[in-house]
Amino acid sequence: MELADLLALEQKLRREGTTTETLLGYCLYLNGKEVVALGQRFQTEFDISDRQASDLIEWLEYLGVARLDERNNISFQSDRLRELLTRVEWLFDEHSLDQLSRATVENPDQVRPILNVPEETDFDVDSTIIGSLIDLLATAEDSAVVMNPFYTQVGFDLLQEALVGVPKRGASLTLMTRDVLQGTGENRNYVRQLVEQLESVGRSHHLSVYEFNSELHNTATFHAKAVIVDRQQAYIGSANMTERSLRNAIEMGTIIEGKSVPPLADTVEQMLTSDLWLGVDLDDV
Repeated sequence: MELADLLALEQKLRREGTTTETLLGYCLYLNGKEVVALGQRFQTEFDISDRQASDLIEWLEYLGVARLDERNNISFQSDRLRELLTRVEWLFDEHSLDQLSRATVENPDQVRPILNVPEETDFDVDSTIIGSLIDLLATAEDSAVVMNPFYTQVGFDLLQEALVGVPKRGASLTLMTRDVLQGTGENRNYVRQLVEQLESVGRSHHLSVYEFNSELHNTATFHAKAVIVDRQQAYIGSANMTERSLRNAIEMGTIIEGKSVPPLADTVEQMLTSDLWLGVDLDDV
């Protein structure tokens, strides 16, 4: 979703006396309840016309937080709703509309910094790296690529449900790591756990695993960390999927959305066809 879309909705709602944050917060309140005549609820809650209420429902569908069935019954997509509400709170609490308007012209990308700090520090962060990655993977509808060289059981456990959720929704999951069948083999167990979970729900065919070709490139190493979702959103950062990195280290990254993501996705796809990577036969894991 482009920043310009959220900005246009915010400007529209402010003219009508409310905000995107208020709208999404109200939808979150309604989530899980039996919702009848949503348009009328919007008219009463926000003091708007029937036409304006219909426009809001169309916006919610466009944003992917609500769906209408053939009987015009509406259901909210809770994960998407929470993810978008978090993004909107950050956007409009931290930036003026003028700043965002300039950004849509000068820089079409939306970049959100995320940070991990040791648990014992007094420095507060709004969102952790692992929490942001879980939220990011939850939005995958077509594909997700997860590139990370280092895992421990704690780190894998924190991310496992989000990883499994991608193929369960019918999207493809590509895991890029190291030491599966080559080298120390220390990541083999985590790949096996993932394969077994996906086999249990008949979704292992949506998983592809690649490992860094350390035997061919024995003087090189693989240290990059990235997550790319639907070629539309990406994470680039420093954190390994290890307990030390996620709980006891200062790590930093960014969530990127915009025109920079497709070239990044293209670069990763091209890398996978090079001799830097070997496809892992899941039967050998």
